[in-house]
Amino acid sequence: MDVRMPRYHSTRFGVSLPLPDGHGWRIDDHHGPTLRATHEPTRSLVELVIWREDKLVNHAMCEARARELGYVADVEADTIESPIESVPEGWDTRLWVGVETGARDPAHATGHLMAFGALMRKCLYFHFATTANKDDPDAVSTRLAFARVRILREMRLDSLDEVPRERPTLAPR
Repeated sequence: MDVRMPRYHSTRFGVSLPLPDGHGWRIDDHHGPTLRATHEPTRSLVELVIWREDKLVNHAMCEARARELGYVADVEADTIESPIESVPEGWDTRLWVGVETGARDPAHATGHLMAFGALMRKCLYFHFATTANKDDPDAVSTRLAFARVRILREMRLDSLDEVPRERPTLAPR
């Protein structure tokens, strides 16, 4: 069953993101270096940034650059998996899935899905995070799977030529 979701289109990054409960998301695509969308009912977050580099890159180089620029959230979590996939289609992307359980908040679990992608001279950083009560153990895993299959995999880039040409700047700390 193909259920279409509302999409948010970022002209700044030339990307279209499917978001369940479309109008339930608060989206800030202008005040920081990343697109940031929050969904209060599920305590979920999507962050995305796409930028150009001066040389050919791979996922490891883009991950290092994203960390250097301060885009990557400081997360202390148990790694669930870390595969290499072609997402968006044609990209060299490393996914990282992890779960925080109780270090900061014993009553809740927070799951993370991060993607570090590369295509020629372009880099992508995507982060989905969601928090749920520990007494609902399936909530976090279900949301992470949904974000991976529906949000990340169904993300569409407008055109490779439309990725911003300016070099990224350090994220505010």
